[in-house]
Amino acid sequence: MKQEQMARRSISLESGAPLTLDYWLLTEKTEAGERFGLAVTDSRGEEIFLSDITSSRPYAIELLYRLAVGEVTTVSAKEIVVDLLSDDWGK
Repeated sequence: MKQEQMARRSISLESGAPLTLDYWLLTEKTEAGERFGLAVTDSRGEEIFLSDITSSRPYAIELLYRLAVGEVTTVSAKEIVVDLLSDDWGK
């Protein structure tokens, strides 16, 4: 699986401590073609990988940038991606 860093955000936690968030595009080659997923990692060492979301690289990148703009953390990334996918389904 290939990983490409697509965005980085620095935020402050409620405690005032800084946190750096990195947003990654995941690419996996399958017999049917390429499949794309997303990952969010942070400077505390937490990470979440959401693979095999779409076959569209542009759509995967759009989702990643939506996460980065919203400063989505590893804690809420899966729930937000599921919501985004369900909102976008049928459009």
